[in-house]
Order: sequence, then C-alpha cells, then structure tokens
Amino acid sequence: MPARPLKNDPAFKRDSSSSCKSRRRGKTIRRRRITGGIYGIFRGLNSKSDLPAEASAQAGIGQKGTFFKGLKLSVLIVCLVLASSPDSCFSTEDRFHDYVVLIHGLSRTSKSFQKMENHLKQIGFDVLNIDYPSREYDIQTLTSKFIRPAIQNHCTDKEKKIHFVTHSMGGIIVRYYLKTYPTENIGRVVMLSPPNQGSKVVDFLKDQMIVQKFMGPAFDQLSTDPDAFVNTLGDVDAEVGVITGNQSINWINSIIIPGEDDGKVSVDRARLKNMKDFLVVKRTHPLIMKADEVLDAVVHFIETGNLNVPITQSPDTFDPYEVQH
Repeated sequence: MPARPLKNDPAFKRDSSSSCKSRRRGKTIRRRRITGGIYGIFRGLNSKSDLPAEASAQAGIGQKGTFFKGLKLSVLIVCLVLASSPDSCFSTEDRFHDYVVLIHGLSRTSKSFQKMENHLKQIGFDVLNIDYPSREYDIQTLTSKFIRPAIQNHCTDKEKKIHFVTHSMGGIIVRYYLKTYPTENIGRVVMLSPPNQGSKVVDFLKDQMIVQKFMGPAFDQLSTDPDAFVNTLGDVDAEVGVITGNQSINWINSIIIPGEDDGKVSVDRARLKNMKDFLVVKRTHPLIMKADEVLDAVVHFIETGNLNVPITQSPDTFDPYEVQH
C-alpha cells in the first residue's frame, strides 16, 4: 500500500479548532432536532385544549383533560432526558456489542488503558482489559498463559467479532496470538506505538545486566535484529490500523533512535507491512492511549476500517508528566 504522509506533510495536519467546532455543531444540531420534536408534540397536544369551551365539551375533551395532562407530563420527562444527552441515548442503537480486547505494553498495567476502556464501554462495546505480568515471561508464555485464557473465558459468543486495541508490546503479543491461535471471528486491530520492526532502544540496552533483570525476557524480543522474535512474525491475518506518536519526553532515547520517534519507537519502525492504515499524532509513547484524538481514531477504525477521522489536537490537554500505570 502507498505510504501515508507524516507530520510535515500538510495533508496530515488536522485543524484542531475546526474539528472541535464541527463536533459541537453536530451535537447542537441533534439537540435542536430533539427540541423541535418536543415543541411539535406539545403543539399537537395543546391544539385541542385551545378550542372553545363548548366545542371542547362536544368533542369530549373535558372528560379527558386529566389524561392529556398526564400524557404531556410523561412526554416532557422522556424528551427532556433525550435532549439532555442525545449521544448517550442513541450511541448504542446500531452497535452489535462486539468484543474489544485491550492489551497493555511492557512494564505497564491494565490501568494504563482505563480511559480507553471507559470510552469503548460508553459507546457500547464489550471490553476485556487484560492485566498480565509483562516482565516475568517471554511473549510466547505471556500469550499462552495469560492472554489466551482471558480471551477464551470472556469472548464466548462466536457471533460477535473480536477486535483488539494494543499498546507497544501488546501489538507484538496480538501478532503472535493471531498467528498461533487462528480466530474465525476476528475483527479489526488497532496498534498504538507498536515496535513492529523492533526498537533501537532495545538494541542499545539489551546487553546491560541490570536492564535484563528489570525488564524481563520479553524485552530482548523487541530488538531490530533481523532474526529477533518481532521480525519473524510476518503479516497479520486481520485489518490493522497503526497509530504512533512523534513527540518525546525522553531526549536520551531520542538521540539513540534515528528519525522521528515517540521516545521508545521510531515512526518508521512502527509500520507493519500489510497494515490497512497508518496515522502519526503529536503524542508520546507512554501517554498516546489517553489522547482524545486517539480514542476517536480507534473507534473510527473499528467501525469503518480507516483512521481518517477529524483529529483534535488540544495543547492544553497534553500533560507529559501524567502518572503512568
């Protein structure tokens, strides 16, 4: 597939103000439609009561006045609920409640995906946020001992698609999982900052004894060496969207990594040969999964198979020192 442009290409830059305005306009239009519907209902209900007293009596309206008052009150309550939160009321109507499996990265926990989990659940997906001891075993053992059993226990309905959203090493785990355990009801896969071709940071640190003891056996498997584990997995038998960042708060790592990077993985090495779409955002490796524009892009890819969604890049929401999990 042709390469997508990176951040220096104007085609890749999003206008944050116009994106925010378009979203607000969409919500405003929906609220106005509901409000208009409320007004129409009440005009219809009130039209009979505006008749002269004699005509009302002949029509039998006087005998049903209590009924119409109660009906108007019920309609008012329902419509006010819908108008106050149209998105939450209608967002799950067209959902099939597919499974979405979240797999965090090395040295992280499932808490790092808490915001993503909440966002997907609110939309209507059946979310499985897996926690696993990423530093204790290699990728093969982590997959067979923790990832696969969790999926087998939770994703029991074969009529539902199983989508994956991963961060960092979680993407490599999914690649191994799908290669080893073919999944008939596989949906789409969104990888956030995956070291699909390895990381130069791993190359630089993997021979350090203290790093080996602290990071565990899976760390070495993320090397850029041609025979490294990550480079033996091949293509993914699913539609894959890759989102990676080009901002770093670790300038030492960025010196080691050639080209644009997120502090851990270069933009180029996040790419996957048979990926369906690719997106670069101004985010760092540890916090990319918490960015609002990334949440939107993840949902858009799961639903449509592409990442071409209006991106909101709000500088005041970027906190590089946010607590990590």
